[in-house]
Amino acid sequence: MRWLEENIRRIEELVVQGTPASLTYAALECRLAIELVVYERLKTAHPYISHRDLVKWTPGRVVTQLIAEVDPYIASTRTFSISREPVDSECPATLADFQKQDYIEIGTQIGFDAKTIGKLWQALSGFLHVTLPKTENDPLNSYGDVDLLRKKTAEAVVELKRLASGTLIANVTGPRVFCECLCGSTIRRRAESLSDGQVIHCVNSECYESYRVEIHEGEYLFERRSIPVACESCGAEARLASRELEERLKPGAMATMVCDKCGESTYITWRLMKAGARQMLSE
Repeated sequence: MRWLEENIRRIEELVVQGTPASLTYAALECRLAIELVVYERLKTAHPYISHRDLVKWTPGRVVTQLIAEVDPYIASTRTFSISREPVDSECPATLADFQKQDYIEIGTQIGFDAKTIGKLWQALSGFLHVTLPKTENDPLNSYGDVDLLRKKTAEAVVELKRLASGTLIANVTGPRVFCECLCGSTIRRRAESLSDGQVIHCVNSECYESYRVEIHEGEYLFERRSIPVACESCGAEARLASRELEERLKPGAMATMVCDKCGESTYITWRLMKAGARQMLSE
């Protein structure tokens, strides 16, 4: 991640100036650099997770989710090497055969702790806002405590320099499973990160399709989440994407479905319904 060196240079120049304003701008640059580090990892993971699947956009939460749902090693330190001589493809190689090979190091991914980098990012944010007055007598200051600001900026620079020593960012590793979405996009997931009953979404940001994962004896199945709607005129049934109705149709609003067979319109709306105790138990 040598590109971080330019970010670090700008931060250090601002710190040298030493004014409350320059240190505040340095804190902002630190936050931006941290976001770049995390979102660079997110870019490598995006083929395996939909943007809509992200619970939060903050760096610490993003990394935590990627570790849980995409790759447990996405924020770990890893060194990658390649053997000088290719393995004989005609003869199955054993672990001992691989260990005997002469390897050339091709790069190292520098890891980081999601909680630590999240706390550092959050701490820097405190200097980017004017403190909210609690009473009419509280003074308003444009800048925060200079000594504390300098300390937090220095902590960020140390971490950024450590990350800048990395020479590559690894891609997602491990066995993968694939699902072809109705929109034509290929949904990829790391097999070990999927659980039975989990709901995943299409990686196409324009697509509202989602699927429920079913795992049976090591086999992965993807069931489309849909809601059946019968045409009021001819009775033909269509299945609408559950997620589109859940996200785009507000309570009380109305959507229109045009029947593929007869061309007539059917109107759909969310309505609150009273449910009795027996009905709730049966459901």
